[in-house]
Amino acid sequence: MNIQNCYPAQAVVLIDGGGMKPQAVSWLRKQVVLNQNLLSVHNLSSFIAWSNNNL
Repeated sequence: MNIQNCYPAQAVVLIDGGGMKPQAVSWLRKQVVLNQNLLSVHNLSSFIAWSNNNL
């Protein structure tokens, strides 16, 4: 994953629009455990709640 290997800063991924396959979203969320640069994966509403609690 490029976030782990090429991106120097920690990242949060926002998913919106519903155009992706459910398996892709599931795979991306599992990468949070495996990748120290990927902090979290959210849709907009869960991002707002997460950011209020963690930032």
